[in-house]
Order: sequence, then structure tokens, then C-alpha cells
Amino acid sequence: MLLRSVQPNQFTFPSLLKSLSAAGDARSLIDGRQVHAHVFKLGFHPNSFSQNNLIAFYFTCALHADSRRVLDKMLPHDVLSWTTMLGDLCHFGLVDEARNLFDIMPERKSVSWNAMISGYVKNESFAEAFELFPQMLNNGIWPDKFAAATMLGACTGLMALSQGEWIHAQIKKSEIDLDLKLVSTIIDMYCKCGRLEKAYEVFNGLPTKWLSSWNCMIGGLAIHGHGEAAIKLFKEM
Repeated sequence: MLLRSVQPNQFTFPSLLKSLSAAGDARSLIDGRQVHAHVFKLGFHPNSFSQNNLIAFYFTCALHADSRRVLDKMLPHDVLSWTTMLGDLCHFGLVDEARNLFDIMPERKSVSWNAMISGYVKNESFAEAFELFPQMLNNGIWPDKFAAATMLGACTGLMALSQGEWIHAQIKKSEIDLDLKLVSTIIDMYCKCGRLEKAYEVFNGLPTKWLSSWNCMIGGLAIHGHGEAAIKLFKEM
């Protein structure tokens, strides 16, 4: 492309960096640094899409310090860039470093709170997720369906039934759209907290029963020793 004097545009480098991240071999780092050099050489360093993909690329190469340098040199800092860095830190289990970054973010939007809470839950730091959740509410940010599913996962991990029931009540009150993941998380939470009748209530009230919903309900019956009921439900499916 360059040899034919075809000028790259704002979509060129994000695509290149994504392909290098997917390759994930030793050669990718060498090529990625060359792409990074071209980003600067051709004047695309202010472009947030290029920068965010550079942050993600260096993380796939386990070069967390390089990712942070890209973020620190970005002007202006946007919420997406901070959140990309936050999510990558959590993905690699660096939740304490992610929290430090979260605490110094100049602006926190719903996606930032969701990313930090989700990072805690994925790394099984459920107590920390519960500590952060009220702070999000106090900042006037009500969780969307993704954050609600994440917090229900934390309730399941801690067997915190009362908190799970409260979140479920708020989901119904706010009329949050019940997608496949959220429904499955609600059923799973009730099953694992020992409230099979509540799980059945949610399950039976679904206008459409997805496969994952059946799986959660059958699995919930099985782990509580209701083998015959689980087989009966399996046959109904």
C-alpha cells in the first residue's frame, strides 16, 4: 500500500494493530513497533482509535508499561482510552493497578464504573465490587444491564442473597431489558443461593426461554439434589 503511494487514513492503523494483536507471535511485536512509528510519522498519533489499539496491542505483548506510556502521552485523554487501559489491566489480573488508575481518572462515566466492577468480579474480588457499587450509585450512575449482570455475579460468588434480591427488584423497577445474559445470571444467582422457587418464578415468566436459561435451571435443580425434577425439565426442553 505504501509502495503504491496510497495514503493511510484513520481506519488503517487500528485494523493493522488488531491483526497483529490476534497473531500474538514474536514477529508481531517487531511489526507492531513499526506500525507505532508510522502512526507518529504520518500524523495519526492524536487519533484515539489508533491510540486505543496501541494500548491493547502492547497489553497482548505483556508490555504493560508501554501501554501506560501510550496512555500518558495521549492528548487529550478520553474516557474510552482510560477505560481500555482499565479493562486490559483487569484482564491480566492487575486489579490493584487498575483501581489506582480508576481513582485518578479525570472523568468517570458508566462504562468506567462497569469496567472496574466487572474487573473485580472476574478476578473473584467480590467484596471490592460490593464496596465500589454503592459509590457508583452515589455518583448518580444507575447500572445498565451489563453492570446489573456483573453485580449479580458478585452476589452469586458471595452467596449474598439479600443483595441479589435487591438488585433484581431494581432491575424490574427500572424496566431494564432482560437479555440472555442477564436472565441467566438472575436464575443462576437464585439457584446457587438456594432459592429454587424464585429461580423457577423467573424462568416460568420468560416469554422466550433461551438454551442458557434451561441449562441454568436444570443445573440449579441438579446441584440441590432434585435429580428427578432436573430430568423432567430436561425432557420438557
